[in-house]
Amino acid sequence: MKKRYCVSIILLLLYTACSDMNESLDPYLSKGEIIYIAKSDSVKIYSGNERFLLQFWMSDPRAVELCVYWSQKGDSLIIPIAEDRNITEPIELFIGKNEKIISEGNYTLNLVTRDKYKNMSVIDEYNANVYGEKFASSLLNKYVKSVEAIGDSILKIAWGGAYSSTEYGIKLFYVSKENSNEEQIFTTEILKKEMNLTDVDVKQPIYYSTIYLPEPTAVDTFYTEKVLLKITK
Repeated sequence: MKKRYCVSIILLLLYTACSDMNESLDPYLSKGEIIYIAKSDSVKIYSGNERFLLQFWMSDPRAVELCVYWSQKGDSLIIPIAEDRNITEPIELFIGKNEKIISEGNYTLNLVTRDKYKNMSVIDEYNANVYGEKFASSLLNKYVKSVEAIGDSILKIAWGGAYSSTEYGIKLFYVSKENSNEEQIFTTEILKKEMNLTDVDVKQPIYYSTIYLPEPTAVDTFYTEKVLLKITK
C-alpha cells in the first residue's frame, strides 16, 4: 500500500512539473515557428570625423537589408542589400556627415539583417568610436627645434619628438623657386631625422600643419591650424 502511495505522489509531482514547464513555454509556442536568417558573415567598423565607416559581408541570399541601430536605438539606418551582389566583396557605407552628423563619442551598434518577409537575424553588437571638435581642440602643433636657410633655395629643419601616438606627420606649405605653390606631407618617421628641403624660395612665407590620426585604421585625419615656420639661423 505504501509502495502504491509513493508512486502516486511521484507521478503527481512529475505532472505538476511538466505543467509548469508548458506554461512557461506557452507564450513562445503560441507564436508559432520563428524563422531566423543569417547575420553578417563579418563586420568591420572604422572610426572617423563625426562619422564612421561600416563594412560587412553577407552571404545569405535571403537578406535584403541591414538595420543599424545606435544611441540606445534612438538612431537607426537601413542599408539595402542587392540581390545580385558579389558575396566575396564587402558592402560598405559611411554613416554620418551626409545623413546627419554623429556627435563625438563611443557608440554601441546593434546590427540586424532582414529578408523580404521581415524575418530577422539575431542581434550582432559592435563598438564604434566617433571623433570631432573635442579631439581636434586637444591637438598641438609639432615642436620645431631649428630651421636653417642654406643659400636661397634650401631649408634644413630639425623637428621635435611626437606629442602623442596619434601624431601622423606634418603638411608643409611653401613656394618653390619656380614660384609655384607646393604642399608636401612628411610622416612622423621621416621627421625623426633632420630634413633638407630643396627647391624652396626661403624668402617667401613657409607654413606647416600637424596631422593626427586618432586610430591606426581611422578613415579621417585631423589637421591643426597652419602656423608660420620661422627661420632661426
